[in-house]
Amino acid sequence: MMLSQQRVMSILNKSNDGDRTSRNCDLFLSILIVLNLIAVCLESVESFNSLYRTQLVIFEAISVTIFLVEYCLRIWSVAADEDNKSTTASGRRFGYLFSFTGIIDLLAILPSVLPLVMGGVDLR
Repeated sequence: MMLSQQRVMSILNKSNDGDRTSRNCDLFLSILIVLNLIAVCLESVESFNSLYRTQLVIFEAISVTIFLVEYCLRIWSVAADEDNKSTTASGRRFGYLFSFTGIIDLLAILPSVLPLVMGGVDLR
């Protein structure tokens, strides 16, 4: 089943009262953010990190993948936003990319993605 850009946008944006899927998505992403904050804190505890390093790396890889997919879906789906002041799909996408939310989303993902792409230093 293919979801339309409009439906994906409504799922990813703040949920309406009757939209269970959107509410569940909001809840899932919020829990994932909190779990990532906890994981980063626990990773800084040397004794914990030495015991659970592999699990923490796997959890981070899965989380970053989910956040990257969410970011890409937001860029894709914002083209359907009829309330947007831009008249073209590209304009709406660039508007999101350079919006406060778009920049924050990108900055949250980049520190985990760049070392995978470029290799090396942990930027978190």
